[in-house]
Amino acid sequence: MKKYFNKTHLAISLFIALFVNISSIKAQNWDLRLLDKLNGPPAPGPDKRWEFITSHASWIDTGIPLGLVTTGILKKDPNTLKNGIYMGICCLSNGIITQIVKVSNKRARPFEVYPDLIYKKSEAGSYSFPSGHTSSAFSTATSISLMYHRWYVVVPAYTYAASIGYSRMYLGVHYPSDVLAGALLGSGTAYLNWKLNKALHKKRKA
Repeated sequence: MKKYFNKTHLAISLFIALFVNISSIKAQNWDLRLLDKLNGPPAPGPDKRWEFITSHASWIDTGIPLGLVTTGILKKDPNTLKNGIYMGICCLSNGIITQIVKVSNKRARPFEVYPDLIYKKSEAGSYSFPSGHTSSAFSTATSISLMYHRWYVVVPAYTYAASIGYSRMYLGVHYPSDVLAGALLGSGTAYLNWKLNKALHKKRKA
């Protein structure tokens, strides 16, 4: 078990190091050019749709684990309860790591750096890298896909996560590299928690 924890710690450290190295490169030409194309000119109609999607991400990312925990308790189903707790831990740990990386890098939002080029179409928090919305969405998509690995779960889950990532760029509040890092961080955190969860469960059975 100690050996497993050491590997897990090393993997998390490598993830953080990767994100720090990516974020240290200020908006490269490809990053800004791609964002410019995705952000486009102001368009009040479509903006409301994408803003609705991005503003409800936190409800989905917290609602699913809470729903599983509640269902597990009410139906006295230990497996569903365990899945809900696992997703809750993923959500919490991912949020903490994301905030640590954000504060460590302090990357300004694209609309702040390029106000004449990038249109801000939604409210945004403090720092840009990585995308917290994307990180949380991919953590949810990965964790639920690992638990219920069926195409009718996996496809909608990652479609949801991808739509959140796209919305953050379309709304002008994140660079593509922010979204990419968020997707890697969220997926990686969920996977590492999954492996840890399985290892602990196996140890209890032994």
